[in-house]
Amino acid sequence: MVTRNNIRAGQHMIHLLDRALDIQWRYTALAYPSKHNPQNLEYQFYRKLMRFLQTSPQEDTEYNYQTQVMVPLNSEGVTFFLPSDEALGRVPSEKLSQLVGDPAMLLKVLTLHIIPGRVLYTSMVNHNEGFITQMDSGKLIFRKNNNRESVYVTGSLKGGRPVTARVSPADVGVINGVVHQIDAILGFVYKSAIEEIQDDPNTRNFDQLLTRVRADLRNDLGAASGVTIFIPSNEALIAVNTVYPNYINNQSLINMVMEFSMLQPNSRLSLTDYNGGYEAYISAVSRHNGRYIKAYSQGNDTWVEGGYVRARVVKPDIGVTNGVVHQIDAVFGIPTRDLPYSIFCEDWLEQTYIQMSYVGLTEYMRDPTLTANQRCVFRARGEDDRLTSGGSVPNTGLANSQNSGQSSSSSSSNYYYTSSKDSLTLLTSSPT
Repeated sequence: MVTRNNIRAGQHMIHLLDRALDIQWRYTALAYPSKHNPQNLEYQFYRKLMRFLQTSPQEDTEYNYQTQVMVPLNSEGVTFFLPSDEALGRVPSEKLSQLVGDPAMLLKVLTLHIIPGRVLYTSMVNHNEGFITQMDSGKLIFRKNNNRESVYVTGSLKGGRPVTARVSPADVGVINGVVHQIDAILGFVYKSAIEEIQDDPNTRNFDQLLTRVRADLRNDLGAASGVTIFIPSNEALIAVNTVYPNYINNQSLINMVMEFSMLQPNSRLSLTDYNGGYEAYISAVSRHNGRYIKAYSQGNDTWVEGGYVRARVVKPDIGVTNGVVHQIDAVFGIPTRDLPYSIFCEDWLEQTYIQMSYVGLTEYMRDPTLTANQRCVFRARGEDDRLTSGGSVPNTGLANSQNSGQSSSSSSSNYYYTSSKDSLTLLTSSPT
């Protein structure tokens, strides 16, 4: 990734990168998981799945391991998604045995990790761009967040449920293509919605609500099928404490959050395939008094709105045995930012925020009861193209900013904001 570009040095030009441009690995994508990699590792995906199918009886047709796995992974121009050992380690042994016991399904799962004839580095694909996998076993879609914090891929077999995996590390060049390591097995769904919430370290805080929510909602989440739920991240639930410090003991509030988070039974909202704009959206009905959940795209992100709260979709379309789970970065029904900070968090309202600050509206409209806003995260437009969290303004409420010595309308000095194309600067003198 180019972190800083167009630095002039006399007659020359310099561009800064976030990693060294290594020489490609001298082995093929097929050899990479079998100790022919920089760490000299033999991946469990190779040892337990690929090698098992290789040594199993093969059909004398084109649908066998030799034709559909070995040939493309040794051919020129291939993209291979390799699950990490941790990904296989999380799969219960009995579930893995069921997969291994079905060679036809195992072959489909293996080929879902292979895109033949394309060398796809993460910097060279678009957000929500999809590709057909080897043997036409299914489709794989890339997801790239606007702030570049991560890249995900979602893979689903034909007629099967999707699995979303994080790509890390990405873009390992091999002699005939590229290898991406992922943190899940694509196309292999083995957890229920409740198990997914409990197992993912980014959503475990939501599990506390499941033990306190109304019994019928908890039972519906454990239904055999038809479940769609939006799960707030741990950070989003922590931010709720700034608004309702004792929310975990508020039964009606917990019920409301759960109702907004769950769609009506047997409803589904697929986000991976959706790539519309802000004006075009899809929607579905939540469990809370028939209120709608709306989804749309803006930039390289997918957003959902529910209960007057907008949330960024962190990880969409996580297939589970009884439905689908979406991870989001806010809690439906509970705003965690006051009005001026919400305006500041929108790139397209930057000039509005500056003009408001000139006349003191940003301080006048702060919520004095809010100890801290949930920080916004966006990509700065400056030359460094850095990630910025919270920007350059205090994200505390009015009462807190006065106590901490930060700028407020009661300070002895007058504070103004001045803007340029790439920055927002706080001054302690009148603007000229």
